[in-house]
Amino acid sequence: MLFLGMKQFGDFLDSPEGISTNILTDRLKRLEEHGIVDKKSYQDNPVRYEYFLTPAGYALKPILMEIAGWGLTHIEGTKIPSEKELTEIRKRYDRNGK
Repeated sequence: MLFLGMKQFGDFLDSPEGISTNILTDRLKRLEEHGIVDKKSYQDNPVRYEYFLTPAGYALKPILMEIAGWGLTHIEGTKIPSEKELTEIRKRYDRNGK
């Protein structure tokens, strides 16, 4: 999702993946601890953050794309996004200035 320009917690929650709040919080924290993402505060009260990929995170893009392609080929039931979902992703991507 970060590769598509999504930056804020709410963007991730609203994505088609349907991840729960506690799982998302844990994953972002772990990605930050491992130097894959970083965060920057954009609001003080309440504190809100934008997340972005570090150079190490960007280096994972080709690997993740290959894994996704492998999954589509080899794992039955792997979901290909619908045109509606792709349109929504593109809108978010454009809204984030990419």
